[in-house]
Amino acid sequence: MAKSLKELRQRSDVKWTYVSPAAEFEADGIRTGEYILAGEEFTVNSKGESVISYADYAIAMVDEMEKGNHIQQRISVLGK
Repeated sequence: MAKSLKELRQRSDVKWTYVSPAAEFEADGIRTGEYILAGEEFTVNSKGESVISYADYAIAMVDEMEKGNHIQQRISVLGK
């Protein structure tokens, strides 16, 4: 994935946003509708965790597609 991100960063002819998940995915985790947007640095929530449910990750991706606030950027998402 690092290679893909590097290649994207060299492109100016497409709009892209690279969304990285938290360190741990919870496939059966509950949908809370809440998440934390972070940048390039490893980030943890107030509990010291880097985790997100598949459902909340999907919500974050759709929100980002609709809003388009991070074009040509890498972001990460994790659960509150």
